[in-house]
Amino acid sequence: MNWLTRQRSVQSVALTALGAGVLVGGGALVLAPSAAATHVDPTEVPGNQNCDLFLGTTEIKIEDPAADDSGSSGDFSVSITVHGTEEEGNQTLDFTASDGTVLFGAIMKGGPDSNVYDYRPDGTTADTGLHTPVNPNNDKFFGISHVTFCVGEAPPTEPPPTTEPPTEPPPTEPPPTEPPPTEPPPTEPPPTEPPPTEPPPTEPPPTEPPPTEPPPTEEPPATPPSEIDAGMSASGDSDSAGWWPAGLGASALLLAVGAALALRRRGAHKA
Repeated sequence: MNWLTRQRSVQSVALTALGAGVLVGGGALVLAPSAAATHVDPTEVPGNQNCDLFLGTTEIKIEDPAADDSGSSGDFSVSITVHGTEEEGNQTLDFTASDGTVLFGAIMKGGPDSNVYDYRPDGTTADTGLHTPVNPNNDKFFGISHVTFCVGEAPPTEPPPTTEPPTEPPPTEPPPTEPPPTEPPPTEPPPTEPPPTEPPPTEPPPTEPPPTEPPPTEEPPATPPSEIDAGMSASGDSDSAGWWPAGLGASALLLAVGAALALRRRGAHKA
């Protein structure tokens, strides 16, 4: 059990006894002041406390609070009303937060210890009957040394809208059940040009032998001109008309002489 729980238990027992009343002196019944606050019961903690107990809050502290007082910090403000007196030991305090201020904690300091009022998590804007711890010497409340309020902005009354995940998954396109059409390979080979069945026409070789030139025939050697011919040639063309019959006769004579010589030679060879 931690010390906060222990202190609360002790205080609860003490407050129960005080609420029931105690006999003092000659048997007279003295009633202690009411120890219950409007919204929450306090927790007695030792020493002097501050808003470090309520992280993230702003502190408003009022020293020696009077009957009607107030305190503020920035945009936050709290008004208080004190009932009773310190001499009678019955001081209590009411508060009201204003201008959107929400009070998450209040600390009533009196005597050596403090009463802590915790309004978390929602906070509050008003409460009544706050008091200091009970003085064990006279069973009365200690006088109020100071009160500390731990304030902040009002939390949203409704939680911010949250985006709910879709109950149904987004539609997805199913994979195609049939494969995409593919072009089948051609069953017939592409047409090819057949080789020619007939050989290309060739020119037949000539059936006739190429013309051959006959071998040159030897002409009989020209006979040298005779003196008669030479004389006839030397005489010039101008006289050829007159010499033509004479030349013809000379030629005949030469032929005869030549023929006689040839016969003679042939006879000589025979002999």
